Amino acid sequence: MKTKNILTLLIFFFIQIIRINTQDFIEYNMVLVKTFPKGSNKGELQLNSKLPQGGPTAMNFDQDGNLYIIDLLNRRLLKFDNNFKQIDDIKDIHAISAKKLIITADNDVIGFNNKVFTVDSLSGQKKIKIDLNISNLNDKIDDNPNFIYNDNLVFLYLKNGDIVSIADPNNDAKKNTEKIMNKKETKKYLEDREKSLLLSIFKLNKDDPNVKDNNFIIINGELQNHDYKDFYKFHKKIRQEKELKCKILNNKLEKFTDAYLEKLMEMKYIGKDKNGNVYWQLFSSKILIFNNNGDIIDAFKYDYLKSYISPAVHPNGDIYFLNYDDKNTYLYKINRIW
Repeated sequence: MKTKNILTLLIFFFIQIIRINTQDFIEYNMVLVKTFPKGSNKGELQLNSKLPQGGPTAMNFDQDGNLYIIDLLNRRLLKFDNNFKQIDDIKDIHAISAKKLIITADNDVIGFNNKVFTVDSLSGQKKIKIDLNISNLNDKIDDNPNFIYNDNLVFLYLKNGDIVSIADPNNDAKKNTEKIMNKKETKKYLEDREKSLLLSIFKLNKDDPNVKDNNFIIINGELQNHDYKDFYKFHKKIRQEKELKCKILNNKLEKFTDAYLEKLMEMKYIGKDKNGNVYWQLFSSKILIFNNNGDIIDAFKYDYLKSYISPAVHPNGDIYFLNYDDKNTYLYKINRIW
């Protein structure tokens, strides 16, 4: 009987995937904007097709539109200007092996890779390393857990949706794992710090104590959780309180109702543009874009064969993709039309 129930659930899940994949996603054209030759010199990216990870592993933009690419095989982080001319390379930092990259407004490089969270400065200083593979949380977290870093606090979500944190982390990975606080300890720590941090944890706002169990983290009025389930629940709760529905701001998106969006629980966060629009990747071949009110503003598919690593969002909203062969690395772009 138990086996039959499991089989039924698997069939249901498969049907949902088919349904989502057959949804009317329009394909947007990807334009080749830059070709980087193979090599170790300026403006080059090293390649080796014989290796499992034979090329760049991550890329992203800073708030000024400069592009950063992890050149794994040359053990360096390359910085390019808006015309994709190399202007810097940074070596001997934690993020060299990262598969996800964030460049902060404070010129810090945040890297993520298989339960390892790091922070480096662009000047090359190694500032923070948290390796959850050596912690007692190893079996309680996903391979790519949801980290949030703000004001020298690192928040982490467990598989069960609960939250833990590390205050004042440093470059000693072992000591950092010894300082992990559970949800109750995290809340007390924040209450004891006589400082608002412009941070509201476990609350949507001071006047709404009824959402304290939702684990939303709000900084400067914006949701920080990089998990689609939290993103959807957060905006759904606000809409319910205001008796609103998710707005469909484009006629081609009429099928993307609340009921449909609620089923999309496996999307990966890509980033935000300067207007606060949030970009999510679905099944490595589709992208959905929401405004900062949680309303969907566009959804489309793209040629996944031209995207070997996570896409990156330019501050102006253009989306960039990267792939490579034995000779070159290719940078593609989908121009913003939403």
